[in-house]
Amino acid sequence: MLNVLRKGEDFAALAGQYSQDQTANDGGEMGWFREIDAYSGIGAEFAEACFTASKNQLVSVRSKYGWHVVQVQDKTKAVEKSKVAQLYFSVTPSSKTYSAEYNKLNKLLAENTKAADFLEAAREAGYQVSNAAVVKSSDNTIGNVPDMRQAVRYVYNNKLGAVSTVLENSNNQFMVVAVTGVHDNEYLNPDQVRDELSREIINEKKAAAIIASLQTDENADLSKLAQVNNMQTDTVRLVNFSMRRITGLGEEPALLAAVMNAAKGELSKPVAGKNAVYVFRVLSQVEPEIEFDVDAEKRNLDMNNNYRLTYQAYEALRAAKEVEDNRIRFY
Repeated sequence: MLNVLRKGEDFAALAGQYSQDQTANDGGEMGWFREIDAYSGIGAEFAEACFTASKNQLVSVRSKYGWHVVQVQDKTKAVEKSKVAQLYFSVTPSSKTYSAEYNKLNKLLAENTKAADFLEAAREAGYQVSNAAVVKSSDNTIGNVPDMRQAVRYVYNNKLGAVSTVLENSNNQFMVVAVTGVHDNEYLNPDQVRDELSREIINEKKAAAIIASLQTDENADLSKLAQVNNMQTDTVRLVNFSMRRITGLGEEPALLAAVMNAAKGELSKPVAGKNAVYVFRVLSQVEPEIEFDVDAEKRNLDMNNNYRLTYQAYEALRAAKEVEDNRIRFY
């Protein structure tokens, strides 16, 4: 493959025809990535080969995924880096420490049997008090504490105001669960989602204010616009409608839809995304070299629909027969 490429064959065409990687549909394009991402995601040999190669150089390298033929299309300016070594080991509490902490928490429980009293006393004693807004019967964690199935079971098998005994997981983490709210309806009450809604509303208001302050027209210079408004600029390659995330930006469906409907060369109107307000210009539009496979697309849709139909039929049957899932009582 290297010999063929060195004779001038098109890289994208060969990638689409022969590559077994998911990037084959994009002509083998992997996009921009950092050295640390190459090390952690693919391996040291791959990272060394890519980041020591010169621009447009073709190299072959093997990783745990197989053989790669790589062409470095572009490189940013080199930055100074430090090589760091890390010594990691877990610290296991002694039986004396374990007993002391367990007894301390048990004493607090004995003195505060009601949920409100216990939570207040726990805060005053310096314990971490967290609120898990929604606990599902299928959960295995509460908040960010893993392996707490027993705590989930306690929540579902006890009444409002109940306080559990000291519970423990395999990581020597202690937890006491207080049932502070019971949700039996389809929707959460406003107090339970107030913080989340507040953040979303604030972001929407900020986006509207930013958009109102931006003066753009289709002939404006993007660099000058960014400079005047203290905005960052970047170039994103190979954006297509099937992408879930835009490289370097994350999940931005509104931006992706705007890009796919934009005309080449025109400066866009401001777009309010999930993480920022965007102004963009489409630099080039490339027709895919691989033809759209209707039969393959039908097979994929059929597989997805078969799974959905099976699941929805099961859920419909359970609802029609009023079947209750009470496994939480036992597991």
